[in-house]
Amino acid sequence: MSFFSSTKDLPQPKQKPLGLDERRIATNEQARPVPYLCGIARLAVTFISEAFAVKSKKIKMRVGKKKETVGYNYFASFAALIAHGPLDRLDAIWMDDELVWDGPLARSGDYADITIEDRGNVRLYWGTETQVQDPLLATSGTVHPAYQGQAYLVFDQLFFGRDRTNAPNIEVLVARWPNAPWLSTPNSIEDDVNPVIPLWDLWTNPRYGLGLPESRLDMDALAAVGEQLNAEGIGVSPVITRALNFRQLLVELCECFDAYPTYDSQGRLGLALVRESAEAPVTVEPADLVDAPTLNPQGWPDTFNETFVRFTNRDKRFQEDSVAYRDRGNFQITQAVLSQTLGRLWITRQGVAQKIANAAGRVAAQPMLAGSMQVRKSKASGLTVGGLFSLSFPQSGVDGALCRVERLTLPAPGQAAATVQFREDTGFFNGDHYAAGADDAPSENVFEVQALGYEKLIEAPWGFKETSTPQVVFLAARGDLVSNGFNLWKQRSDLSYRDVGAFDSFAQRGHVVVEYPADTLLIDDYLGIEIQFDSLDNDLDEITFLEAQQNRLLVFVGNEILSAWNPQLVAAGRYRLRTIRARYDTRRETHPANTEVWVALRDDLAMRSDDMCPPVKTFKLQPFLLQSELDLALVDPISITLQKRAYRPLAPLNLRVAGDGCNPTYATGGDILAAWDKAANRSSEEPVTKVLSPDIDKTALEVLTTGDVLKGTFEFSGGSGPRTIINAQLVAALGSEIDFKLRAWFVRSGLRSLNYDEVTVRKI
Repeated sequence: MSFFSSTKDLPQPKQKPLGLDERRIATNEQARPVPYLCGIARLAVTFISEAFAVKSKKIKMRVGKKKETVGYNYFASFAALIAHGPLDRLDAIWMDDELVWDGPLARSGDYADITIEDRGNVRLYWGTETQVQDPLLATSGTVHPAYQGQAYLVFDQLFFGRDRTNAPNIEVLVARWPNAPWLSTPNSIEDDVNPVIPLWDLWTNPRYGLGLPESRLDMDALAAVGEQLNAEGIGVSPVITRALNFRQLLVELCECFDAYPTYDSQGRLGLALVRESAEAPVTVEPADLVDAPTLNPQGWPDTFNETFVRFTNRDKRFQEDSVAYRDRGNFQITQAVLSQTLGRLWITRQGVAQKIANAAGRVAAQPMLAGSMQVRKSKASGLTVGGLFSLSFPQSGVDGALCRVERLTLPAPGQAAATVQFREDTGFFNGDHYAAGADDAPSENVFEVQALGYEKLIEAPWGFKETSTPQVVFLAARGDLVSNGFNLWKQRSDLSYRDVGAFDSFAQRGHVVVEYPADTLLIDDYLGIEIQFDSLDNDLDEITFLEAQQNRLLVFVGNEILSAWNPQLVAAGRYRLRTIRARYDTRRETHPANTEVWVALRDDLAMRSDDMCPPVKTFKLQPFLLQSELDLALVDPISITLQKRAYRPLAPLNLRVAGDGCNPTYATGGDILAAWDKAANRSSEEPVTKVLSPDIDKTALEVLTTGDVLKGTFEFSGGSGPRTIINAQLVAALGSEIDFKLRAWFVRSGLRSLNYDEVTVRKI
């Protein structure tokens, strides 16, 4: 909660040139504010001197019988500013993003000398008030002061590189924890600083702060807040590289741990936390009001079900990162993705950022009450900015709403009413979300290819390529977000594989959330299949119904292939898809919850034709990242047994009995006259030049009970109808004349069609 007008009214942060954070780029910018740091941060330096004592050394190589100069190594001395001091620790030095020195080195004295292997020597001045002028800078030809109170580096004959005359981009990892003797808890929290310390430091410091006396701060309130924040594990590392007024500082600081400024009876500045309070709030009832309160209840469209918190992730080299909180209940009500992003770049630990996102996200997902009211002067004396009160106004349906004062305008002399602006209290949302858990151990991000997360082989039916040559579909879900393809290896002996191709598209793997029944409509635009993705790639783009008719997005689940459209995000990585079922002559099936499901774009599928001898095929899918490939010995083989799906004929169409395909019947002693249609012969694309498949060998008619128990099969040569099942054959199969199901299959080369057609015949 912010007790200022709005953070939107504050000046916009300085834009990042080319998307790069200025704290990570060394500069020699004139009139740049000296960076201020509390806690721990990775900072780029500001060059404060020209390069001097420049030297070059010839690089000679033998060319033929002579040694010739082929280049020069350049060396120079210079100075670079880090930040306001004094610093307490130096942890690392990078040059051009290469770690060249690793600490830690704690402050002792006014300076420390460091040797950087293969680079040169550097002296670090901690930024104390007693440091003196550097002797090397005194010989530079330019007058340099002692830079007291400012931490800086002096490089002595730093190696620039071969044929390189400019200094590298230099960054340092440093820590600073101002000494606050009035705080009984440690100044640092997991290398961050206790959040009340920067406020005190910038208020009292005469060099880079306001230089105001400590007596104008409510030290008891600050100490109490500091102790609670230490117990909650909330630390910050503010880095200020631009002009910032104190109001802006308060806004950005309070937003990191949900607090607000207070003033005591003597006008001293303090802080208080927005937390659940055990104290009984002030009660405001109709008798305390001068007029009816103005209430502004928030609507659901003004809420958010996604809250992202941007922070500086120390575990990722202090680069900007984000965490998210998603409220499923709000999404179910609003049926829309409503997102907000909060900038908390003074937070450096992911655990703390996640706690902030959880608390802020819960607040943003609920419609809150706000408003203003005129209260009697006697009641206003018990209200304070940030304080709690209980509001009851039965005429508006408000009974004991716990609210917090945002602004209090006291009455002028002679007036009897005070104006109060308020908002419903959200402190209880912070009850169990501000005890920050321990971060995972820091680890370097190594961009190396990793094993696939999931993989699957599918034998494609004829319709995929419209050819009777078996086609194998390779579905691979990557195990990391940087791998950009995979190689396909086919086994040719027990210990030998050969490379048969490379593919650069991955599929997405998940599972069915709730059972998807077989009896949904062929075009399901109502129920839809709900999928929870397990793979790292878990986003789906919009797909239209026209694209679904063209089989652009395919869903593989069980033995059924579906075309999908209109993916709707239900929760993180969870989608509901509208479907066209039973594609490519596959059958509708019931898919239980947790059934494996794959989703891929038709044009991106990795496929390869193969032969039937032998039918068992074994492959390895080897992921790669640019030129780096996962060791093939670490890739598990995966096999598939081909079942001649591409040889199977298309199923019969429009099965009917006595000309009726909707509700056929038969009478006692009656024969069954069955007819059907055939799909068009398979042929190459227009113009037709060749029939690719022979006609149907057999038609199989199955007689089943209405409970799907098979009672008999009648086979007829060829694929044309009508054909007759005489009454005696029917009775012999069923045992009596009853209602039954008639199912029709086509057979070619001993292989049945993947699908069938079916009608229920009623006895009349």
